Amino acid sequence: MKHIVILGGGFAGMEVYKKLHRRMHRRKDIRLTIVDRNNYFMFAPMLHEVATGSVERGHIVHPIRQLVRCCLENFYQAEVHKVDFDKKLVKTSIGDIHYDHLVVALGSQVNYFGTPGAKEHCLPLKTMHNAVTLRNHIIRVFETATKEHNVKKRKQLLSFVVIGGGPTGVELAGQMAGLAKAFKPLYQEIDYKEVSITLVNRPERLLHVFRESTGLRAKKRLEKLGVKVLLKTGAKKITADYVELSTGKKIYTDTPIWTAGVTSSAPNFLDKKWLNKRGQIIVTPELHVPNDHHVFAVGDNAALDGVRAPFAPQTAQAAMDVGKVLAHNLFAAVDEKPGKYKSFHFKQKGYIMPIGDWYAVAEIGPFAFAGRFAWWLRRTVFIQNLRGFINRLRVTIDWTLHMVLHRDTSEL
Repeated sequence: MKHIVILGGGFAGMEVYKKLHRRMHRRKDIRLTIVDRNNYFMFAPMLHEVATGSVERGHIVHPIRQLVRCCLENFYQAEVHKVDFDKKLVKTSIGDIHYDHLVVALGSQVNYFGTPGAKEHCLPLKTMHNAVTLRNHIIRVFETATKEHNVKKRKQLLSFVVIGGGPTGVELAGQMAGLAKAFKPLYQEIDYKEVSITLVNRPERLLHVFRESTGLRAKKRLEKLGVKVLLKTGAKKITADYVELSTGKKIYTDTPIWTAGVTSSAPNFLDKKWLNKRGQIIVTPELHVPNDHHVFAVGDNAALDGVRAPFAPQTAQAAMDVGKVLAHNLFAAVDEKPGKYKSFHFKQKGYIMPIGDWYAVAEIGPFAFAGRFAWWLRRTVFIQNLRGFINRLRVTIDWTLHMVLHRDTSEL
């Protein structure tokens, strides 16, 4: 019996499992296993909405055991400690797993780029735990500020600095502006002129994956919401009391938030000989390790052999597309038919990104637009891509209630 092991229950890993399971379910000569540290699949593009109280955390996760359905024994909740390609062995927190074919789709980890103090003092937004921690922290600083009489300390409590002007940073800054507005009737002791949200971005424009005009629209929208946008400005040093900028200026804050980038998690479990300088597994256009048709890698863990640029953006759309091609090639590899492999070529369908309530920017094909229609379109697309009917219904209800009621401001 051939054993296929998929490491990672994110968008790419689950897409591979779903496609393979459909084709291999009735085959007695194949065993399919998925391994992840969490027992749930998470719709990561909505993490910033959990952190700011517009969506409940349980509504963007789906138990993996419900997704694998009939084959519950095929799921292992475990930490991956080491992968040995030579021995075809995965060492995990619950024991060793031998494989015949392997898919590495364990995603990324936060990249602090060596910024002094960033790892120790910043709040990242990468996991559900990060989102809950950030949400609770924001609520606590507002609670503390209501009883703080020292003006300097109160301003520091009410200062929020988001470091990184990519999609996550822009989305989060917009949502935080909406959250601060929602707090006004609840924290009436606070003078909201003291509340400040600053977005720090080292490049000269926001949203480098979008067109320049779209980045400019995003900047204008954030500024309209009250967010101060600093371009061509990086975070030089971060302490428990302030963020020192590349300009030399210090912003005193108790809430530095890091959204400036991610890096491959592969160095945590693989020998350097399999990785490039950026810590990614080198793969062919068919997504397998060169000269080894037993190991495939995708997403943030992988890089095309000899190509510096990423073969796909770090988006859910790209992860699902690559998962479909990988499943096809893995099926061919199991049947020892490499001639049927497909090369992966990502074709961007478009970008849609919300900035606060009732506004989004979008690029679909040659068209670039912004406003309420883009905002509605983004929500429609997200609802369609959520796993499970119940989750779709719950998020729809969350969004609907959010239009007429206060956000949930209780600590989790």
